[in-house]
Amino acid sequence: MDTDSIRDAVVTRARATFGATLRSVLFYRVEGGEATEDVWYVREDTAETREDPESRITAFSRDFPVESVGGGRMNPRELGDLQASLRLFEEAAVVRIHSYGRSGVVVSVDPESFGDLSGFVGEVDDSLAGEGVPDR
Repeated sequence: MDTDSIRDAVVTRARATFGATLRSVLFYRVEGGEATEDVWYVREDTAETREDPESRITAFSRDFPVESVGGGRMNPRELGDLQASLRLFEEAAVVRIHSYGRSGVVVSVDPESFGDLSGFVGEVDDSLAGEGVPDR
């Protein structure tokens, strides 16, 4: 399958899964220590609200160090191979889908795409803050 076909399949699946909450889709690859990113999709209203949406999206791939995911196994509970990482922000949820070794896809969606996960995280955070639990 060529890159265009892969891009079309991934973007089509992301749109079918997340609908109107899909913000962006990015493909990344690390070769010879150099990271390259291709923006495959950016939702129109998201692009309009950012000065440079491509730079903001590609920054997400650098925020997930490839070396830390490398397809290894999680210990000590042996949960299996790491398939994806999720980062939840106030304005977006960012999912990094790990591929073979040094490449993958980063998908940004509106936080409500994950049901009430955002609300749950916020409530737990508020509870911890109310208990005087230190940030670090």
